[in-house]
Amino acid sequence: MNYLAGLLKITHKQMRNILEVASIKRMSRMSLIEIMKLDIELSEKGKVSLFNIFEIVRYINLTKDTMINSADKAFAYIRDNLDIKSVNENMWVLSLDAKLGVIDHKLVGIGSTSEVTFSLHEVVRHLVMTGADRLILVHNHPSGNLDPSETDTKMTNDIIEAVKVFGITMDDHIIVTPTGEAISMAEKGYLR
Repeated sequence: MNYLAGLLKITHKQMRNILEVASIKRMSRMSLIEIMKLDIELSEKGKVSLFNIFEIVRYINLTKDTMINSADKAFAYIRDNLDIKSVNENMWVLSLDAKLGVIDHKLVGIGSTSEVTFSLHEVVRHLVMTGADRLILVHNHPSGNLDPSETDTKMTNDIIEAVKVFGITMDDHIIVTPTGEAISMAEKGYLR
């Protein structure tokens, strides 16, 4: 707590007041928008700094010994790190190294309540730039329906073909609901 107060350049009293509103653990999982809405004794700039500190911590924890070698581990990672409660469909790509360690994750598509659009070129570019050997594609279904659509299947196969050229393997495409339920398209036999 003292270290965080020092980084934010606030008094210990101000830090205690902030912690009365939300715990560090809770704040560490909030988006910037959620932190900005908190009724705490911190300026907008201070709230952005708070968010950035948590982003750094998330990144350090993300890259430290995070291995995704099963659908269950992927589901846990997704629930802990991605905004699956969005009212719009979103798509993320998890870049993995050859040993299935997480390099990073990136939001690559934002859509409507029933579909997501993305740039295949940007997905491939991101994977190449991060040095990924493998990837897991993730997108949410705000409707709560876990069944992959024809579009989901086509999109998956298009990405598989596009990344092959760069020697990148797609391990899975996971669909997740706002409640955290998820399916692995690989386990269901949708990936070719």
